[in-house]
Amino acid sequence: MMSTVFSKVRRKYNEVKNDWSRKRPGPHRGVAEHKLGPYQVYPFGNNFFPCMVPAVEIEFKDLAVDLKTPVASLGSCFAEEFAYHMLSKGFNYIRTEKNRGSSANWGRVYTIPNLKQIVDYSIDPAYPVIVQKTGSRSNKQEAPGWFDPLRDRSPLHPDAETAKAEIQKHRAASLEVFQKAQVLVITLGQNEGWRDETTGLVWAQRPPSDILEANPQRFTFETFKQPDIFAAMSDVLEKLFNLNPGLKIILSVSPVPAYATFHEKPVVPGSFANKCLLRVMAEDIKNNEKFKQKVYYFPSFEMVLAYNPFSYRADNRHVMPRSLKHIFKALDKGLKI
Repeated sequence: MMSTVFSKVRRKYNEVKNDWSRKRPGPHRGVAEHKLGPYQVYPFGNNFFPCMVPAVEIEFKDLAVDLKTPVASLGSCFAEEFAYHMLSKGFNYIRTEKNRGSSANWGRVYTIPNLKQIVDYSIDPAYPVIVQKTGSRSNKQEAPGWFDPLRDRSPLHPDAETAKAEIQKHRAASLEVFQKAQVLVITLGQNEGWRDETTGLVWAQRPPSDILEANPQRFTFETFKQPDIFAAMSDVLEKLFNLNPGLKIILSVSPVPAYATFHEKPVVPGSFANKCLLRVMAEDIKNNEKFKQKVYYFPSFEMVLAYNPFSYRADNRHVMPRSLKHIFKALDKGLKI
């Protein structure tokens, strides 16, 4: 009994000591004997965010941007945060259509295949205009209408011709963004999507229930493979740089995990596996000789996920005992021990 009480007191003391160390970490230094600068050594405690500043400065050292530079953004839901920030700071933010948080009315662009379709339809005037009719796209009581399946939250229209006319206007507005921007921020969000087997295209969002129920074999829900997303992203960049040779691209992986998955697998490990695929792809793209000094990486994913005072000790690397407890409790239950 005394041993159990002592162990609990000791754990609590160590947690308090850890929290104190986190708040007062001392100056962050490199390792001189190994010729390592401070940015090469993992930051301790509250040094974490200050140490991310030089990481970003090193990455952006040859990227010239000021408030007059025409900037644009698109991507997943986290891309909206970039848009709101740039607008609030007074950047020369390009916006060619009214929308909730990007430079044109693309909606949220979650996947790289969807991004490739957007770039293709913006640049290629012969790209087919596809519209789809639905009874309702959500639980809200919407009137039946026609929409663009290649855009998330695209407007509903009373007839196909009106929808096609709106799509053509949107595509011109989308092209204008890609032509005018000097810096384009692309937030990589998810790596799963719905493919329409009748066209081979990836829809921007889950198809409405009435469409899925009418023809269940029409769509497949897939996780995109690493070689395919690298090839698609390479194609996107080559087309954008051919269109706009002075363009610079900032890639960032969204720290927001997937809300759900339609695969028969748990969403948490699946979401992180997809984030890792996107992160590796971004690193491979950035280091590709074709894109040197054209593509940069901003570590929003790392800044959110790597600094976790609840789960990590003050060194931001080793796992807290309370987190270990949860980890191994889940292991034991999974093993039925």
